[in-house]
Amino acid sequence: MDRYKLKSDLLEDRKNIVHDVANKIEGIGKTGMMKAMYFLQQVYKVPLGYDFRIHSFGPFDEDVLAAIDFAEKKGLIDVVPEDYSDGVSGYSINATKNEQVLLSEYSEPISDLLANFGEYTAKEWELTSTIVYLYVAYMDNGWDLDELDENVKRIKPRFELEEIQKERELLNKLGILDRAV
Repeated sequence: MDRYKLKSDLLEDRKNIVHDVANKIEGIGKTGMMKAMYFLQQVYKVPLGYDFRIHSFGPFDEDVLAAIDFAEKKGLIDVVPEDYSDGVSGYSINATKNEQVLLSEYSEPISDLLANFGEYTAKEWELTSTIVYLYVAYMDNGWDLDELDENVKRIKPRFELEEIQKERELLNKLGILDRAV
């Protein structure tokens, strides 16, 4: 298959999934969308082809931003600047009302994502995705998990250790950590 055709098909799938997530998680921001794509790929095994790296706000791949832009250009979503009550500026992403859910084959993982994380703030998405990212790295490298929470704290110093532990325990209880590896 022509590699440009493959890349084009992948971009089409990505923009459709961006729409589907925005359709299910109304008003999701760009940080939330970034983490939703990370979770869909890493935890729910949706074949998105992203190459996430750790970033100041958790796992990041600039191609997610390209998919958001592409979905917006195709009229599938609206991306609107928004000022939040805590003084932070961001974006609100919503599916356009004239479109139906496009990828029913991924509706189950997207619904599961919504059930587990649909009410999360950008800050909560940031912490949760960082825990999952580091957990996967620890498991892949055979490292001792006793230091996981402390290393999340080093990367995310604005979070309290107890908050990190509580979120990791929730992720473990939900089976998210096991599914991510």
